[in-house]
Amino acid sequence: MLSPQDLPDNANDIKDALGEAGISNRHIYLPITHKKESIGVLIIFPTKSYHYDDDDLDFFKMISEELGITIKQAIKYEKLRSATGEAAHKRGAKRKDAVMKLM
Repeated sequence: MLSPQDLPDNANDIKDALGEAGISNRHIYLPITHKKESIGVLIIFPTKSYHYDDDDLDFFKMISEELGITIKQAIKYEKLRSATGEAAHKRGAKRKDAVMKLM
């Protein structure tokens, strides 16, 4: 199975890599990146035969760029929330120990 780190940043190279992995190449593949770091791939699956024009492709590229920003922000938020929760847990344990000493 391919991971985001295995995929190139170039859309044509992504299409080739996915094709080699046995994934259909009739769809649109766009890299999801943030500051040149590969995060994943946005794959557009048409429900019927459709010719995408440049405006469609620009729109899909904008979505993939926004996804990269959003995913990175979510990762940072989760790390911060986890660190904050761990710090609060440690403070709570210290308070509990202090109370137990008083008893």
